[in-house]
Amino acid sequence: MLSQNKFIRVLFIINGLIIPVFVLIFLGIMVNEWIGSFNQNPEPTGIIVGEELDSAKNNNLILQGIEYGDPKMLPDSSGNYMEVFVKTYQKSRYNRKMAEGSSAWEYHSDHLTLNLMFFDKEYHFVRRLLSKKASIYRIQFAKPSLPGPQNEIDSTIQNILYLIAFEDSNKDGLLDSYDDHDLFISDFDGENLKKITNNIEIENFYFQNRNSEVFISYKERSDEREEYKRLKFALYNIERNSLKKLDHIEKAMDELEVLLSH
Repeated sequence: MLSQNKFIRVLFIINGLIIPVFVLIFLGIMVNEWIGSFNQNPEPTGIIVGEELDSAKNNNLILQGIEYGDPKMLPDSSGNYMEVFVKTYQKSRYNRKMAEGSSAWEYHSDHLTLNLMFFDKEYHFVRRLLSKKASIYRIQFAKPSLPGPQNEIDSTIQNILYLIAFEDSNKDGLLDSYDDHDLFISDFDGENLKKITNNIEIENFYFQNRNSEVFISYKERSDEREEYKRLKFALYNIERNSLKKLDHIEKAMDELEVLLSH
């Protein structure tokens, strides 16, 4: 009986030593992972530009590559389009072409579309939308203006809208969704790309009036605090290629705010 009690006491002592050791090891692992999360360098989510790109070129390194989405049918069934994306290499790849003197460099956004490729019904290449690196933050196709049979093509579906940025406006070394984007429009096959807006922050946009106009809500692009910026509106006529600010809406908003201040 005495030896049994002695054995039990020994077990208690061993458990009392082992359990705290395991707890300390577990806590150490958790603390190490927590500290490590602050030291990780996340992969860039935009197109690498500026000094980092220049440094990579000088060392014949490729930081990013291109990925392609599956071809998709255009809403009017006239052809197909393919979105082009970027992937950022976890380890920079040696660029043999650059070492041989080639200047074929393109760096694009991981999560933003950087270009579109257009094909005919038989998947023959027609054109690409852009001729240089860019961030395409949003794409909107014209939609059927009236209900009808699914196999009937709506003649009003003729255009595509895009929010596009070509410059690293905030100078953070990435061309991404945080840079200034302007509104563009093209034909359904990517031809006749036109710039609609300039130097304004687009809040929303959509086709209306049987796809003949684009309604735009925006704010002025300035250093003013975001909460102080007034929401404004404009109307773009596609056929005339003209943008008209809807000042009468702003006037009505002014009158309402006067009531609030009294």
